[in-house]
Amino acid sequence: MAEQFVRWHPARTIISLRFSNAYAGADYGAEPAIQADPANRKWNLWSYIDAEDVAQACCCALEAPLTGHEAFIIAAADNVAGQPSRNLMAAHFSGVPLAETLVGEASLLSSARAGERIGFSPKFSWRNRVLSAASG
Repeated sequence: MAEQFVRWHPARTIISLRFSNAYAGADYGAEPAIQADPANRKWNLWSYIDAEDVAQACCCALEAPLTGHEAFIIAAADNVAGQPSRNLMAAHFSGVPLAETLVGEASLLSSARAGERIGFSPKFSWRNRVLSAASG
């Protein structure tokens, strides 16, 4: 529908933000269970986004000098399982080709295009939130 709306009104802007499982506060308490059984989170490729990064993405979208319709994945830079992404994929989705650039625990959902087009860059990791909750 967004594509059609901007065809009817070419000077309009619609930015679709596709958030990956937003986490806030108490949601980070689920980390030990996720890491103990990562199969339970394969449904979204172990992806997530911190609520503060959600807010930042919204601000970036509102301030972006774009017209037309554009859609962006908004995800954290790392996976929520705390394991190398290649290992997770091999265990749960064997045979799926992976980009050569995929290293470490990098998210399998990329926000790179959102970075290029609207200036979004995820700032928060579950690691910081779990550690700060444990110490606070």
